[in-house]
Amino acid sequence: MFKHNFSRQAFFAMLTATAIALAGCGSKPSNEQSSSPSDNAAGKYTMTTKVDPNPPAGGKENTIHVTVQDGSGKPVADAQVHLTLTMPAMPEMKMPEMKNTADLPWTGSDYSGPVQIMMAGGWTLDVEARRGSEVLAKDQTHLNAK
Repeated sequence: MFKHNFSRQAFFAMLTATAIALAGCGSKPSNEQSSSPSDNAAGKYTMTTKVDPNPPAGGKENTIHVTVQDGSGKPVADAQVHLTLTMPAMPEMKMPEMKNTADLPWTGSDYSGPVQIMMAGGWTLDVEARRGSEVLAKDQTHLNAK
């Protein structure tokens, strides 16, 4: 009888632990995000980041598209757009942090270019648009490469 009760307790403990673990996985990371407007002397700017393909592919080149707009909604074509992709270290797997950076050129409609996402998994994409030393907008998006 003790063995039966222990098994039932173990089952409910595992069920509870699984439910708690899955509760944190309920929201999907977004591969498109708009940043909040940035206040500065020239006005407010917004930034939108998109990844193609969506979801991004690990171990392959993906295209990152970034739009920067001024307070009146007009595209900003003279910014320097820099991005950093980061996957945190996983000590339990003896994997160091992985990082990849790129400067995106203006294409006539947005800032875009190919970026290598080195492997499948969770990545943080930080994007910053500047004009000289002035930061126009920043964006942080969490990606889940497949």
